[in-house]
Amino acid sequence: MIEKLTHAYQPIVNMQTGVTLGFEALLRNFLEIGFESIDAVFDSAYLNNTLFTLDIALRKKAVKKLTGSGILHKGTMLFYNLDNRILTSKDYEFGKTIEFLDEFNIEPSSICFEVSEKYYIECSDYLIDLLRNYKKQGFGIAIDDFGVKFSGLEYIYHFEPGFVKVDRFFISDINQKSQKKIICRTCG
Repeated sequence: MIEKLTHAYQPIVNMQTGVTLGFEALLRNFLEIGFESIDAVFDSAYLNNTLFTLDIALRKKAVKKLTGSGILHKGTMLFYNLDNRILTSKDYEFGKTIEFLDEFNIEPSSICFEVSEKYYIECSDYLIDLLRNYKKQGFGIAIDDFGVKFSGLEYIYHFEPGFVKVDRFFISDINQKSQKKIICRTCG
């Protein structure tokens, strides 16, 4: 299954400067392995208690591809979507990302984990400590799809992200909607 899944890479651009900060790894080919959506792939892994195992394999694959292209060696970052449920997953293991980054001679500062509001997880001390530990190791933290669902402001407060990625709802038609401009300016 893992070998058939691939990533496409979407540029992440600073709204204020227009500078490309890095590239977000977007999972592709899920239809070819019998899933209707990316969410269905991760939901299946979650239900089978293999979410972390799947995620680590996909992380490694994303890093390997970008490293092979030379992009991660030019001061850009890989933005990687982290399914919130992984942080409380039964198969979660500390240190696995650092372990394989060493194989590729990549610094943790080249990786930014995007925490989404897709699945609500309580901002427990455990979760806050876990994300702070990622930051201490040098990884970036981003809030993805800010403004979509649950507790975006609470996540910003507790997780202290280096990046806030505003949901596309706030970006579409931004030139015609002054309220959207104000919200995006405030988040930037």
